[in-house]
Amino acid sequence: MQVNKVNIIKYINAAVLKGIPETVILKRIKRVIQSSSDFNIREKAAMYKVIKRVADLLYIQNGKLYNGQIREYSTGLNKIEEHRNARLRKQKLIAKMQGSRASSKVFYMSSIHSNPAPDHKDWQGKIYVDRYWRSILADDKAMLKRVGAYIRNHNTMSVQEVCGSPVYLITRPYCKHFLISLDTDEVLGNSINKIRKDHPEAHTRSHNIYYRKKYYRMRERIHTILGMDIEAARDKQLIKKAG
Repeated sequence: MQVNKVNIIKYINAAVLKGIPETVILKRIKRVIQSSSDFNIREKAAMYKVIKRVADLLYIQNGKLYNGQIREYSTGLNKIEEHRNARLRKQKLIAKMQGSRASSKVFYMSSIHSNPAPDHKDWQGKIYVDRYWRSILADDKAMLKRVGAYIRNHNTMSVQEVCGSPVYLITRPYCKHFLISLDTDEVLGNSINKIRKDHPEAHTRSHNIYYRKKYYRMRERIHTILGMDIEAARDKQLIKKAG
């Protein structure tokens, strides 16, 4: 068994039908969670708490789950997955910046999304600089001077500032923004509008519709597994309406 939203429901429901005690199933699930290398200790503990909650409901309700309960279960596990993803994005960002430093790159541009979180809208599509730009460019005095002038003239914030408190661009759970490494000469010699135009990979569309359909598909599979045919049929209609 893998740590998978639908597989876990299927596994617990089969145990309910076979009359296997809940304590036995929870011990098995806990072992599976603990053996996963994808999550840290805190995330594993939160995951077990969410799964235990749904197991309690399945045993109490004779193998049935209702829409609100599925939503609660899905939301709980999604939050844990997003916490992990944010942690991994931060690790990836650190590795990316280390690679850019080796190439004497100090500037980055944040991605541009069609439907960003309201408090992140003003932070997207902007140029940011590595906090350690002085040490990175220490051997090139002329470039050091030019970069310093650019930062002063444009009031450029550092990557570390914008990725930390209170903005948490990229590093916050559910944030889909990312950074693009830019050549120093490109930043110094072009306007921000020109740079945005030259990097179409920075422009992305909202994933809201995709995630909504994904949720309905998961709900339909769970209702099918639990033998709740009327609810599953309704879910199929919602999948069609989601586009």
